[in-house]
Amino acid sequence: MPENEQWYTLSAVVARGSEEAAESAFGLIGALGTQIDGLRKPPNEPLEVVGYFDRPVDAREATEAIWAELELYGHDPDRLISVSSGVAEAEDWLAEWKRHWQPTTSGRFIVTPPWIDVDPGSGIVIKIEPNMAFGTGTHDTTRLCLELLGDRHEPGRSFLDVGTGTGLLAIAAAKAAQEQHIATGPILGCDTDIPSIEIARQNAIANGVGDMIEFVAGSIDTAGAEYDSVFANVTLDVILPMLDDLVARAGRLLVLSGILAMQRAEIIEALSAYSFAEIEVRASSEWIAVAAVR
Repeated sequence: MPENEQWYTLSAVVARGSEEAAESAFGLIGALGTQIDGLRKPPNEPLEVVGYFDRPVDAREATEAIWAELELYGHDPDRLISVSSGVAEAEDWLAEWKRHWQPTTSGRFIVTPPWIDVDPGSGIVIKIEPNMAFGTGTHDTTRLCLELLGDRHEPGRSFLDVGTGTGLLAIAAAKAAQEQHIATGPILGCDTDIPSIEIARQNAIANGVGDMIEFVAGSIDTAGAEYDSVFANVTLDVILPMLDDLVARAGRLLVLSGILAMQRAEIIEALSAYSFAEIEVRASSEWIAVAAVR
């Protein structure tokens, strides 16, 4: 993280279940990190979401951004209870930042920040530096993808990660092959967010698989003709326009996530136009991931 002496904060209090919308809104207006205070709180008590910024942010701008995300999530605007601004000293920020991130287990994979050591015998350990690139292993959609990767992707086969973010899924595919000491087909991660590509490369190197993965800036049109497995953990409004390209490049397995549970019928109907032998849907909270197998 940048070494600022002081950080600007925005605090949003939202009804439980809407904290992800607030986090997403903070990310869209430039938060360098977020945290949710949900420790030891009753199930129905509102949650506080704090966003950290390197510049002052108008509370009205944040309110409008959260309202927009609540609408996208299908939530009423009155689920936002309050928004306030403040400042935090660097030492306070760093302590809170590290306290917030803990190892997350998803199937065979354990995603951990670099400052926490995890017993490698307990699973395939992936160290990811938390930052604004999407994919730190804590979000429901990322965890669903990791579970499906462990269950459905055959280690060593080629792999395409569309919207790679931190590179987490591509790294997981490489680490799965590395664990079994087998050579792997091409592994490619692509993202239209150029800074994410450099972050993904750094994470791959830190995990000892930098030479096994290629990361490129761009959308799916930067990828080759076909991969055994294609994963796209983005959002449904991004998935649908490129679904033909995703299907065309998926030789055996296509996994789509970043999809709200209420959008389940829409994605199933879209996939029904293609000749998949099996479609599996997994759910976590209000999110789903769909695995389509040829």
